[in-house]
Amino acid sequence: MSEEHKKVDYKKATRKKVLDKTGGYCAYCGKRIFDYSFHIDHIIPVCQGGSNELENLIPACIRCNLRKGMYDPDEFKVFLKNQIKNKVHSYINEYILMLAGNYLNKDNAKDLIEAYSNFLDVVGEVDIVFYYERMED
Repeated sequence: MSEEHKKVDYKKATRKKVLDKTGGYCAYCGKRIFDYSFHIDHIIPVCQGGSNELENLIPACIRCNLRKGMYDPDEFKVFLKNQIKNKVHSYINEYILMLAGNYLNKDNAKDLIEAYSNFLDVVGEVDIVFYYERMED
């Protein structure tokens, strides 16, 4: 494991300070987390020049931290938008195909597909705001 990717063993006092930054909530999704069930995340990953200093550390639920990986916050937002679009696309596509096969004539199916593509455009424009960003307002 390279020097910059070494796992840091944070002391209990540091973990508490990091957790207190968001009042015990995941800095990304806002889910309630507890002292034993969170990861300390680097806002700017070490591999992108981020530090291990307290100002670059935030608490993240395990799910968010594993999803974020080595993305910076802006890259993570793009990743999440793509995940949302892919899930919506998959779900609606399956639903449209089921409707088209069973209940709709071809013209109605085409109209539905066109409306659906407009919806996906809107989903792509949604702003993702992390919990820690909402706390700053």
